[in-house]
Amino acid sequence: MRELGISSLIFSLLFLIFGIIFYIYGFYKNDERFIKSAKRSLISSIFLIIISSISLIFLLLTKDYEVEYVASYVNNTLNLLYTFSSFWAGLEGSLLFWTLILGIYTLFLLYKNKDEKIDHFSYFFLNFIFIFFLILIIFFANPFKKLPFKISDGQGLNPLLQNFWMLLHPPFLYFGYIGFTIPFVYTISYLFLKEKNFPENIIRKWSIFSWLLLSIGILTGGRWAYIELGWGGYWAWDPVENASLLPWLTATAFLHTNIILKRENVLKRWNIFLIFLTFILTIVGTYITRSGIISSVHAFSESKISPPFIFFIIITTLFFLYFFIKNYKFLQGENKIESIMSIEGNFYLLSLIFLLITIIIFIGTFFPIISEILILRKISLN
Repeated sequence: MRELGISSLIFSLLFLIFGIIFYIYGFYKNDERFIKSAKRSLISSIFLIIISSISLIFLLLTKDYEVEYVASYVNNTLNLLYTFSSFWAGLEGSLLFWTLILGIYTLFLLYKNKDEKIDHFSYFFLNFIFIFFLILIIFFANPFKKLPFKISDGQGLNPLLQNFWMLLHPPFLYFGYIGFTIPFVYTISYLFLKEKNFPENIIRKWSIFSWLLLSIGILTGGRWAYIELGWGGYWAWDPVENASLLPWLTATAFLHTNIILKRENVLKRWNIFLIFLTFILTIVGTYITRSGIISSVHAFSESKISPPFIFFIIITTLFFLYFFIKNYKFLQGENKIESIMSIEGNFYLLSLIFLLITIIIFIGTFFPIISEILILRKISLN
């Protein structure tokens, strides 16, 4: 099962690379056959990710201590439910879980949507996101890594994580986080193609769905912290909690201004920027939690994934900004906000307040890194 799991990931990566080649050739030659082949490659890749995930779950449930990940998060006395939850308890498993959820969302998207040009370009950009996470898993955080020696019992799951609310918190958080990938790839496709009609309907539905799941994830995480950590309240300025709040704030701002875009066709640029910001903050949040760059009571330990994460964040940001600036005039709405005191003006002002709160929390969360750069000493605002 260990060999099946890692080989499935490697072949999944190969299918995605071939898929990108097929898409590029199909778009260039306007050949529907290659576009269909690319789509099939993406589907095959997702099914291989599912097989790999099943393999890891099997190894966890059978408590195969030859695998380092299993030995790190499972032991002989851990019950079945928490053994299953170990799938997302560590860095390696959580990244595979991240990719699995994106695969499930993509399959749903492929099943429900029409094969329009903007759909195909969205699948094309999804390929790159899948490739990034698969490279992370295969080369930097392999959950199928074998131990060089034999053991009869594992370390077991952290007692703090053996809580009912932690069975709910990570999955809801992940499903919320990853759901914002769909609005982002459709927005990028819209900018790339300069389509006449903004795909407002699909973006709005996915944003509401993801925002709801993320909200549940934050609430269940707050409840867990209240019980297990004894914070005595809902929030405690913890970097990991802040990481989940940042995209929630920008998504909330977007859901408000999106109402105005739909009704009055204003703030299109602002809506597009908020979609990008929400997505990139989910990646930043994933990075904060899994890289160990900022110490937290429930962040993972330091790992080697920082360089690829930073590279992905920079490249994605530059790519978006290039097309956003290039199409800036094209993105102008048909109407303008006449007064800040109007309903449209109030919604815009509200979104600015949400953005200001986001900036304050972002600076506060990263202040240890900022202070280390400026004065060579880490200062935490906790």
